[in-house]
Amino acid sequence: MNSIMMPSHRNARLCGNRGPATAPCPARGRYLAAFQYAFTVPGVIAPAAVALFSVAVWLPWLVVGTCAGLAVAALRWLAGHLPADARRLESVHVG
Repeated sequence: MNSIMMPSHRNARLCGNRGPATAPCPARGRYLAAFQYAFTVPGVIAPAAVALFSVAVWLPWLVVGTCAGLAVAALRWLAGHLPADARRLESVHVG
């Protein structure tokens, strides 16, 4: 069972290290706060998404699909604005 859990744990550590890698030194605190909000806001909004099932069975899926599409577009735009060393996977030291 532990071998199944390890990849997600390693990915979480890798993801946690990407925030500081993309932040310029003077704005590191703001970047890390925004990075944390990226996990907090969905946790707060999730109950509202589940409540949409009471309106229509398809409505939550439409909302989630639309948000996922917007996230893909935003990440593609953001990738072009990151520093070159933050885009390389090798620049993050996990361990």
